[in-house]
Amino acid sequence: MTAAELARRSGTTPETVERLVGLGILERRSGEAPFDGRDIHRVRFADAIDAAGIPLDDLAALVEAGEYSFTFIEGVFPDEGRPLLDTTFGELASRNGLPWDVVEQMYANWGLAMPKMTQRPREDDERALSGRAEVRDLGGLDDEGLVAATRFLGENIRRLAVSQVSFFREHVMGALLARGLPRKEMLETVGPLAVRMRASSAALRNWVYDRHLEALTFQTAIEEVEAVLTEAGYPQRRPAGPPAISFVDLGGYTRMTQEAGDRVAVELAATLVELVRRTAAGFRGEVVKLLGDGVMFHFDEPADAVACGLELVDAAEEHGLPPARVGVHAGAVVTRDGDYFGQTVNLAARIADYARPREVLVSADVVALAERAAAYEPIGDIGLRGVTDPVTLYRALIRDSSPAG
Repeated sequence: MTAAELARRSGTTPETVERLVGLGILERRSGEAPFDGRDIHRVRFADAIDAAGIPLDDLAALVEAGEYSFTFIEGVFPDEGRPLLDTTFGELASRNGLPWDVVEQMYANWGLAMPKMTQRPREDDERALSGRAEVRDLGGLDDEGLVAATRFLGENIRRLAVSQVSFFREHVMGALLARGLPRKEMLETVGPLAVRMRASSAALRNWVYDRHLEALTFQTAIEEVEAVLTEAGYPQRRPAGPPAISFVDLGGYTRMTQEAGDRVAVELAATLVELVRRTAAGFRGEVVKLLGDGVMFHFDEPADAVACGLELVDAAEEHGLPPARVGVHAGAVVTRDGDYFGQTVNLAARIADYARPREVLVSADVVALAERAAAYEPIGDIGLRGVTDPVTLYRALIRDSSPAG
């Protein structure tokens, strides 16, 4: 692109572009298109530095002296800079039939700076807002539903980005500096590294997300099949010796690791993994997966699930972890790719949600199958979130925590 096109797409003036060329921050290439999309990042970076009161002339002097370089920008920033459009956020919102307060709420939920109506949007802003309008129309959502659909996304993805950048700074940039590499050379080195690592991370991120989405979709589909059979009057199969699913919830574990710093967070994560694996193995159980603040287990014997839950409730705080709460249910499960699905899984999770810290709650089915594993105190018939009928729950109390024989 030309200097005038670069200025328009990056939201600056042709005079500023020429000044940045003169300072060595931008490099004019030969040919009719001396600039490209990567230079948008350089212009915005320079504008931000200038606005912060850092003299660009000082940076230019460092570049001239060979003590600093802007070449890292092409590597560490994702893809090419997204150009500004020749419209405003207000006009973009109007074209997509999005009320302005809805636009503001969506950006707030995404954890991004809320735009002004007169501000020029970036190309990716247009794609995001047009995509939300399409989802609204396809799903028949009202404004409240559209905003709700953005709540779960922003903070989780922001935490992922924060963790990834923190890891890169400590384990890549920090390691290069610790080896004695001058800062300029370190910056020039990390650019190509970032390009390759970002591509690998993007593929891994998409793969993990798709696997989680597939598993959750499969769970929903299994629950719907079971619900249809129940409503049609078909009896649910009850295996003679059903397995048990248990969930252990460590409320506040995710927040604790975020506040503790990277090194302590790694140690806490290792402690959690070691504790749940060792304890589950001691009661012939299987750790199925870690779930943020919790863990999902599978046991062939419900008695082992109860005993393991009581052990974990006692051990969690002794190992520096938040208080644990446990929910256990026994029944038929569907297995796929090493995971377990169905109403049994869903009910166990809901029981764990209802339990209080340091409490092991179980269903009546578990009590009938694991009568000798613990003493049981009736809680009552409880309405659980996402479960149609009340569920009779019991509190398990330590009697004998040895594995069932």
